[in-house]
Amino acid sequence: MVGTYAIATGNCVVVKPSPEVPLSHMRLAELVEESGLPPGVWNVVNGDRDAVSALLDSPAVSGITFVGRTSTARDVICKRCGETGKRVIAQGSAKNFMVIMPDCNVEKTIPAMMTSFFGNAGQRCLSGANLLVVGNDDRFYHDFVEKIVAAASNIVIGYGLDESVQMGPVRDKDKKQRILADINNAVAEGAKVLLDGRAKAKIKGDYPETCFLGPTILENIKPNMRICKEEVFGPVMGVMRAADLDEAIEICNASRYGNGNAIFTSSGKSAREFQYRATSGNVGINVGIVAPMAFFPFSGMKDSFFGILHTQGQEAVRFFTESKVVIQRGYSERKAPALKLHTASEVISLARQLETDTAAFYELLGRSAPAGADMLLGFAKENRRNIAQVERAYYSVISDAIEVGFAFDIEEDDYSIRLPENAGLPDSLKTAAGFEDKIERFYSTAATQGQSLLADVPRVFKQIAQKHTLRIEQLRRMAHRSTERLPGWRRLALRLRVPSASPTPSRVG
Repeated sequence: MVGTYAIATGNCVVVKPSPEVPLSHMRLAELVEESGLPPGVWNVVNGDRDAVSALLDSPAVSGITFVGRTSTARDVICKRCGETGKRVIAQGSAKNFMVIMPDCNVEKTIPAMMTSFFGNAGQRCLSGANLLVVGNDDRFYHDFVEKIVAAASNIVIGYGLDESVQMGPVRDKDKKQRILADINNAVAEGAKVLLDGRAKAKIKGDYPETCFLGPTILENIKPNMRICKEEVFGPVMGVMRAADLDEAIEICNASRYGNGNAIFTSSGKSAREFQYRATSGNVGINVGIVAPMAFFPFSGMKDSFFGILHTQGQEAVRFFTESKVVIQRGYSERKAPALKLHTASEVISLARQLETDTAAFYELLGRSAPAGADMLLGFAKENRRNIAQVERAYYSVISDAIEVGFAFDIEEDDYSIRLPENAGLPDSLKTAAGFEDKIERFYSTAATQGQSLLADVPRVFKQIAQKHTLRIEQLRRMAHRSTERLPGWRRLALRLRVPSASPTPSRVG
């Protein structure tokens, strides 16, 4: 899993398998080669401590990831990576608690316990180790434990790739002997054997007993016993009791490991209490194997993990990549190209470029002057366009509108003719005698030309009519009524806030 993150982020990988189980990684390397990955990207080095030391000392290796015993993770891998300046993810041992509340769904919890404690013959870092039953209800306790023992007694043992088999062998004969020693030591410390896996296992198929053990369940386990504190890494369940949830959490948190604890309950309150208070990198709620999906980090705490970033998810991506910050300033002397618009078709074309419709663009052009500059700036930012481009397009269209002499604005049921914002006035009007009379005649002319142009029904007015669910005839009548009610120029200018001079538009700072 870790190797896939490394490859996906552009790294080359050197895998150093355990000398006790090298074959699976050799087969994986063959599959990688068959897939067409370039030579040198995925590499496998077999060996013992000398191979590990070579990787730890090599300046060509930037980071190390490790899964194994806590003593190795802490005292060898993490320590040496610190000395050589390598980044490190070092996952250690575990001792996972499965907390059973009296309100749990027993029917679904029992199968989850079988998978948690005895799946993979207990040889995974998220296997259940201690079954912690909460409450003083002896009847519930004995009934639950009896069902656990009955279910474990029916586990089929044999060849691991046989689909009818539920539990395979342990790693090798030496591992079997160490597990037997842990069981014997627990019995010597006062544990009671409820199911003895040390007896001759009932193996499906003709296989020697060399590496096979049956499920073992030990009762009367106390927090100070070695079987409760240290990882067995085998098919052994230690059964404990706690008076209430507070005591159960205290027992879990007293462990020096913090890999994957879980609670089985129907109470939301108990689940929340446990998930917040349990000192464990992975927390399960009615889940026996607390393994997160690959897009979440595989967390760990206390003596179960050494490092900063965890495997999987965004943390793994950060581990296998270098981050950089780029701070820049530009000094370009180039000016944005001018956009000259002289026809309605060019306006429509620009509107399409800005990913809006023509009606919306005309509406923008017709906003009141005080807000006009900010409107343009916002429009430019929203559409990721240079403000100068939008300004040039705006004033080009305004020039065309001045030549025509009108613009339309819909306010509820009033369809009035007005001068567009920032339009200014024709030079001939500014210099002519009788300035006020000329202004009023200018608006009257605009109204007349507006009615004439409406008869042509340009595309933009069709869109406005459709947008406001109006027929074109309604649009004409509204415009006609508006021209008949045109007030004097001073009142009209006040209402429309037509500026005496064009304001300077805001620019991107």
